[in-house]
Amino acid sequence: MNESKRPLWLFFTYLRQGKGHLALYLLLAPLNALVEIGLAAAMASAVDYAMSGQVQDMGRYVGLYALYVLLGFGVGYGVKRARILLLGRVIAALKQDVYEHVMYLPYPKFRENNSAEYLAELTSNMEIVRESYFTALLRLYPEVLKFVVATVAMIWLSPWLGMYVLLLAGLQMVVPVIFSKKITEKGRYYAQCNEGYMVTAKEDLLSYETSTLYQILGFLTGRHRKKSVETERARSDSKLINAMSYEVSFAIGNVMYLGIYVIGAFLTLTGHLGVPAIIAAAQLMVYIASPLTTISGDIAELKSALKVVGHYVQLVTGPQRPQGGVQPGPFAHSLSLDHVTFSYGDRTLLSGQSYAFEKGKKYIIHGESGCGKSTLLKLLQRLLPPQAGAVTLDGVEVEQVDRTAYAAKLCCIPQEPFLFDDTILENVRLYRDYTQEQVMEALDKAGLAQMVARLPQGVHTHIGENASFLSGGEKQRLAIARALLSNPEILLVDEGTSHLDPATAQEIETLIFSIPHLTVIAVSHILHPSTVEMAHKMLHLHGGMLEEEPIP
Repeated sequence: MNESKRPLWLFFTYLRQGKGHLALYLLLAPLNALVEIGLAAAMASAVDYAMSGQVQDMGRYVGLYALYVLLGFGVGYGVKRARILLLGRVIAALKQDVYEHVMYLPYPKFRENNSAEYLAELTSNMEIVRESYFTALLRLYPEVLKFVVATVAMIWLSPWLGMYVLLLAGLQMVVPVIFSKKITEKGRYYAQCNEGYMVTAKEDLLSYETSTLYQILGFLTGRHRKKSVETERARSDSKLINAMSYEVSFAIGNVMYLGIYVIGAFLTLTGHLGVPAIIAAAQLMVYIASPLTTISGDIAELKSALKVVGHYVQLVTGPQRPQGGVQPGPFAHSLSLDHVTFSYGDRTLLSGQSYAFEKGKKYIIHGESGCGKSTLLKLLQRLLPPQAGAVTLDGVEVEQVDRTAYAAKLCCIPQEPFLFDDTILENVRLYRDYTQEQVMEALDKAGLAQMVARLPQGVHTHIGENASFLSGGEKQRLAIARALLSNPEILLVDEGTSHLDPATAQEIETLIFSIPHLTVIAVSHILHPSTVEMAHKMLHLHGGMLEEEPIP
C-alpha cells in the first residue's frame, strides 16, 4: 500500500462502519453552512429594516428571525449528533479490529512489545486518533463548505472585498505548511512518550509485592515522576506548537476581518456599498476567517496524529497467526517433530530434531534450566513456529490444522497459570459450554472440591485480579482442573505440579499418568519415583539434542 495513502485508507475504511450517520452528516453539513451564513443576510435585512421599515412590520421580522433560530438549532444539533454517533461507531469498530489483530498476532510478533504498549493502542492512542484524526477530518468538510459559500457570497457582494479575502486566505493556509515539520515531530515524540509511560506504570503496579518487599518504592516513585513529567512536557510541546500555528492563523484572520471594515468604509464613502452590505460583509468575514483558522488547526492536529494512525494501519493490515483449515480426525498415531530446529539468537535449543510422541504413551522430559524444555512445549502447542522442519499431527503439519480443532485435542498445564478476574466456575470452564456438575467433577479430581465447598458462594466465588486470595498450589490446581475438564487427547505439563507439596504433586501426577489413551508429555525438574515408573519414555534435552534415556 502506498505510504501516502495509508492514513486516508484508514479514514475511508472505517467511515463505512456508520453509513447511515455518515450520509446524514454529509447531507446536513451543507445545509448547516447555508443556515449559518444566512445570518449575514438576516443582519443586513435587520439594518435595512431599521433604516427604512415600518413599526407595524416588526412582528413579521421577529417571526422570521425566530424560525431562523429554530432552524439553526435543529440543523446544528443534527450535524453534531450525526458526527458524534458516527465517531462512536468508527472508534468501536477500529478498537475491535485492533484488539483482534493484537490477539491474533503470531506469538513471536506479539512478544516483541510490552502488553502496556498494546493497552495504550486501545486507550490513550485511540483517543488521539479519535480527536486529532477522525474528528479533524470530519470537521474539515463543513468548515471548507462554510468558507467556500461565504467567499462566493462575498465576491457577489463586492468583487474588491472578495479579492482581498482570497489573498489573505491563501496566506492563512500557508501557516500549517510552515509549521508542518515541527508539528509532526512533536506529535510523534508525544505518542512515543505516552506509550513509554503506560509501560512503566503497568510494570510498577504489577511489581507491588516485589517493590514493597525490597523497598524500592523510592526508585519507582522517582522513575514514575520522570516519565510522567517527560510525557506531560511532550504533550505540552505538541499542543504549544499547534497553538502557535493556530494563533498565527488567527492573527491573519483578524487582519482579514478588520480589513473588511477599512475597505468597506472606503467603498461606502465612494458610493459602491451601502451600510447593510457592510454589515453583511462583516458577518460573512466571520464565516471566512473562523473556518480558515479551524482548518489550519485541524491540519496541524492531523500532522501530529500521523505516527499513531500509521501504526494502526500497519497493525490492522499486518500478518496474523495462521488459523489452518484442515479438520483432523481422532488422534491416531503420533505428535511428531520432523527435523525441527529452533534457536534464540546464538543459543540453539533444538538442532534438526525428529521424534514421535506416540498415542497413549507417557513421556517425561528433563534437562538443565534454560535448555529449551518450555520452548519445545510451545512448539508443540503451535505458539512458536519451527525455524526449520515441522511439527506434525498424524503426518499433517500442525500449522495446516484448524486451530480450534487442534486446541480441542491438545491442552497444557503451565507452571504459572493465568486466572481471570471472574468466578471459579468461569476460570475452570473458560467461558465454554460445560455444566456446573462437570466443573465440580474436574475440581474434585484436582483436589479442590473441599476448598470450594467451604466458600460462601462456592464455585460462583469471584477470585479477583490474579486470584490474590488463592495460594500458588490452589492456582495450579485450577489449571489442572481446566485441563481435566477439557478431556484432551494430548496433555502437555510444564512443571504443572511445581507449586504443590510432594505428596499432592505425586497424587496429581499419578492421576494424569493413569488416564488411559491420554498422551502425556511432561516437563519436570523433580522426578517422583512413582511417576517415573508410570512413564513409557524418559527424554533428556541438552545442547539442542533430544535423546531417550533408560527409565531408572
